Amino acid sequence: MQNAEAKYEAAAATYNAKAEKVSDDNVRIAASAERIATETTKAERLRNDAAYQLRKAAEAGARGVPRPGSTAPGVTAPALATSTVELEKPEESSAAFLSRWDAAIRLANLAELILAAATLIYIRVRSAKTNAPHLPLFGRYPSVVNRTPAPVGNFTKKKEPTKNHGSFDIEGLRKLREALKDISFRLAGYSFKSAIRGDAVFIYLMKANAGTQEATHTAKCKLDILRDARTMPRDKFTERLTRLLKQNKFPIE
Repeated sequence: MQNAEAKYEAAAATYNAKAEKVSDDNVRIAASAERIATETTKAERLRNDAAYQLRKAAEAGARGVPRPGSTAPGVTAPALATSTVELEKPEESSAAFLSRWDAAIRLANLAELILAAATLIYIRVRSAKTNAPHLPLFGRYPSVVNRTPAPVGNFTKKKEPTKNHGSFDIEGLRKLREALKDISFRLAGYSFKSAIRGDAVFIYLMKANAGTQEATHTAKCKLDILRDARTMPRDKFTERLTRLLKQNKFPIE
C-alpha cells in the first residue's frame, strides 16, 4: 500500500504540473488575444476616421482624393484560440480504494474471526471427547466382572475370631500393607485393604464411589505371603506382590 501510495503521489504531482502548464499557456494565449483585439479596435477606429476625412475632402472637390466609394485596406487580426488538452489522470489512491471497499473488508475480517472462534470451539470439544477417561478393563469384559466381589465392610473395625486367623503373623501383615501402600500410590482413586480369613490372606482393591468404598478386585493368597513380606527386602517384595496382583487382573500398569 505504501508503494502504491507513493506511485499515486508521483503520478498526481506529474498530472498537476502538466495541468498547471496547460492552464498557464491558455492564460497567456487569452492575454495575447485580448491585446490583439485592442489593437485591432484601434486600427479600425483610425481606418474609419481616415475614410471620413477622405469623404469630406472629396465632397469639397480636392484633387487626388480617392472617391468616397473606395476604402482603405482593413487590418486583419490573427486568429488565436486555446486548445483543450486531455491529460491522463492518475489511478485511484489506496486511501480512496479502502474507503470504497471498507464495508466489504470489515465483513471479511469479521468472517475470519468467526471462523477462528468456531475452529477453537471444535478443537476444544473434540479434544474433550478424545481425552475422556475410558472405562477400566474390568468394566468392559464379562470375565473380569464376574470376578468382582460384593462390597466389603471396614476391615479396621471388624475382627475375625482367633480360630480363623491360623498362624497369625502381625508383623508380616504390617509389611504387606506397607507394600500395598507403595503400589496404590501409582493408582489414582484406588486403595488396598487386606485381611486374614481362615488359612488365606485376602487382598481387596477398593475404589471410592460417592463417599463410600467398594471392592473391584480380590486376590486370595496363602499365609506364606506374610512370611515373605517380613523376611524379603521391601522393594523386592513389592515387585513380587505387583506381579501377583497383575496375574489376578488388577488394573496395575
